[in-house]
Amino acid sequence: MTVIPGGASPRPAYLDNSPDEDRRALNKNTRRQHTTQSSATHVDRERQIVPESDLWYSQYEQTHGPHGSLEESLRYFMRVFEEAPAAYVITDSHLVVTNVNATAQRMFGRDFARLKGKPLSLLVAESDREAFRRIITRAVLDSQDSISRPLKLRIDGGKADADIPFTARVLRDQEGNPQCVCWIFHDRHRTSDEDIL
Repeated sequence: MTVIPGGASPRPAYLDNSPDEDRRALNKNTRRQHTTQSSATHVDRERQIVPESDLWYSQYEQTHGPHGSLEESLRYFMRVFEEAPAAYVITDSHLVVTNVNATAQRMFGRDFARLKGKPLSLLVAESDREAFRRIITRAVLDSQDSISRPLKLRIDGGKADADIPFTARVLRDQEGNPQCVCWIFHDRHRTSDEDIL
């Protein structure tokens, strides 16, 4: 694993793999996925990413056309996801965290292991938690489009609350059932080098 500057969690090893290593890992994960249907709690992070990224990859292909091999595209997507400047959080249809990028880990002050498998509502400030459960959750899951709103979140390991705008979109299967929810949190309270320049 590679350590990310700024004290963030180590980067997953798959970002540093050669194309041949990626191809072997993808083939191995795909075989595992077809031979066993284990629950998300028993699946390591890299293996769990494959079903979510398959859905995103197919949407990417429809929009942008083919760009190299599947392995190259998956590797590119994962690098963009991990290194994005906004906090990306993926939840299942029950709003349990399944994946986060490095920016989200820094924002929430928790590494991936402490976020995975937790309800997203635990990252919401107590003052907004009930509204999140009743109103926002229903609005997100019922919507066919993206939802954008501000939300008071617990950041920096729960040491502070901040109003942070988010955008959320449900990814649905062919029957229209929610598969996962993609959340993007835009933390305007942090000053970055780009803001200074």
